[in-house]
Amino acid sequence: MSRSKTTVRGLPSQRNALRLLHRLTFGTEACPHCFARLNYRKSYAWCKAYRKKIRAKAGSWLKSSKLPARTVLSLLVAWQNKQAPGVCVSLLGLSYPTVRRWYGRFREHLPEAEGMLEGAAEVDESFFGRRKFGNQTLVAGAKARNGEIRLSQIQDRGSFSLTSFLLRTLTKGSLLLTDMHAGYAEAESFYPRMRCNHSAGDYGSTAGIENVWSRCKRQLRRQYGAFYPFHLQGLLREWEARHNLPDLFTSPAAYLERCLVPHSFT
Repeated sequence: MSRSKTTVRGLPSQRNALRLLHRLTFGTEACPHCFARLNYRKSYAWCKAYRKKIRAKAGSWLKSSKLPARTVLSLLVAWQNKQAPGVCVSLLGLSYPTVRRWYGRFREHLPEAEGMLEGAAEVDESFFGRRKFGNQTLVAGAKARNGEIRLSQIQDRGSFSLTSFLLRTLTKGSLLLTDMHAGYAEAESFYPRMRCNHSAGDYGSTAGIENVWSRCKRQLRRQYGAFYPFHLQGLLREWEARHNLPDLFTSPAAYLERCLVPHSFT
């Protein structure tokens, strides 16, 4: 019988989890003040020479957390593996608001997308949510030929909104690959454009961005079921990072090495 994907076996012990956070925060497993060897306790490290408690979480954005280090790493693993909040509620004994809040923190500290897309790029827009429930939001997306994507909420499908999205996303002179929507006409002043007629079943040059919409919406339904519109931009940012920076989601150490704010001493 295969092992369930929801298992948290294989995570480090509480002391080893503290040791990992300490190393990633201070750059060493020794005391950051005197570089003496530390004795790792349940919730802190003790420096015999400095006669002080050293708390790794206090040196980063984890400082407000009261959860044990191993529980934080368990939440991180679940989020990296796209587990629904209910899985953590069952396995870790936490409440739904706590799990959702931690998922939001992990998203909040993802690195910002760097630079603009270059070369040919597929561009499209799609609705997220349902109009009858009053939570429908329009999202514009672009996918470059190297596979990198950008996603952002926009006000409407008008020329101004779409052109503004393109100018902050795509370098001028890049080739636009779009459908027949007239809202992209104004952008032709800055970008050459190739069209495909979705109404006639032609998705050839925009199949990549259509695939992004399909996968993103399917994952949001599986992981969260429903979401509020004010959470959507954070969820889009997470999906961008999963697509553009997949290495961040391979292990807790990979994420924390990039996203944990280091402590500084004077």
